[in-house]
Amino acid sequence: MAAGLLCFDNRAEQASLCGGAWQTSLSNLQDRFLTRVARSAGLAPEATRFDVDLGRERTIKLVAIPGHTLSTSARIRIRFYADAARAVLKSDSGWRDVWPALFATTDLEWEDDNWWSGRVLAEDVDKLPRQFFYLPPRQVFCRYLSVDIDDQANPVGYIDLSRLFITSGWQPIFNFSYGGSLGWESTTLVDSSLSGAEHFEERPPYRVVVFRLDYMDKVEATNKALAMTRALDVVREVFFVFDPADALLMQQRSFLGRLRKLSPMELIACRINGMAFEIKEVVA
Repeated sequence: MAAGLLCFDNRAEQASLCGGAWQTSLSNLQDRFLTRVARSAGLAPEATRFDVDLGRERTIKLVAIPGHTLSTSARIRIRFYADAARAVLKSDSGWRDVWPALFATTDLEWEDDNWWSGRVLAEDVDKLPRQFFYLPPRQVFCRYLSVDIDDQANPVGYIDLSRLFITSGWQPIFNFSYGGSLGWESTTLVDSSLSGAEHFEERPPYRVVVFRLDYMDKVEATNKALAMTRALDVVREVFFVFDPADALLMQQRSFLGRLRKLSPMELIACRINGMAFEIKEVVA
């Protein structure tokens, strides 16, 4: 298990976005409200692509689209360039499935339609988080990116993208302490009539992760953990990746969130510092 990854300071918010053909502006990808989307004008590959200029060279560890309407057959390719003409390629993700395999063969029954592939079925898509993210094998230092999307089989006739997250990340030297938790919290309202019958106003749940980092030296605790809480407060966003080495479960255990509260840096023992974290998922 690799140490978890905390990605923040979204460089896409101040970037310049262009390219493709969009019914609603690509600038909606920079809006924190996931209900404001960039909607394509069709499904042709020329329409569902866009270019990114970060303004200057940045260190990139993660590119994410935390909210989309891409179908189960959709693919995304992300290329990183050294120049505005996009002639000098620094890194290329290759074509990647938006919905990769999420299940091991042992999780499924022989009769299941996805027994061989392990991929999510179209009928089950709405039961899972609609997000895509890419972690380059090595961090990339660049200014220009191109994002190509191939979803020509989408039955709706267009695609919606909710957000663009391009950022570096902090991977602690020592992983989370045992005893943390990851779960769903319900926002559904429950009311009872005089007879005791219950009525429900169903609302989508959100994920919450709670963990501690207990083996930081004073430099990491101050310049990473404490600085992160100051930078984010309880307003700005962080993309949480539980285990970057676990390709099968990354989709279910990673999400865009915000700190629910700010915790202090603690002196655990001589030269050892700790801090507690609680991250709540950002939903539409």
